[in-house]
Amino acid sequence: LLSVKNASPLITNSIFEQSQNDGINLFGSNSNVRLNIFNKNNGSAFSSFGKFGEYIDNSGSQNGINGIVLDSDVSATNDNIILRKNILPYVINSSSLNIATSSTLSIEPGVALKFNNNGISVKGIFNVIGDETNKILWVIPGTSTKQ
Repeated sequence: LLSVKNASPLITNSIFEQSQNDGINLFGSNSNVRLNIFNKNNGSAFSSFGKFGEYIDNSGSQNGINGIVLDSDVSATNDNIILRKNILPYVINSSSLNIATSSTLSIEPGVALKFNNNGISVKGIFNVIGDETNKILWVIPGTSTKQ
């Protein structure tokens, strides 16, 4: 439905439904996507290629890939990326998620990560910050994100 290239929009409080592809495609975008609903899109709820933005409290159901597809590395010099809690899981779709030497990836409490036959390669800083009531959920292929 919506494709964003090399821009940094705020996308909030919207409903994305019944797209033939993804609800949103982000290409090289440092977008702020929050409080949206993604339903019945043939592709993913939304996908991000080339850069990470800030994604908070997005939800959805019955999408081809019911999650936020991340196909990028944390590789820019001094990148500081934070994965925040969403109802949708983050789907790591690249061969692996690489964190460069000068970069940081932090995962906040309540985040769900789903891997498609891949993993995380850490050369920089990797902070996994679950807590007693909001654990971080790691899901491998063939399993569910239900808690």
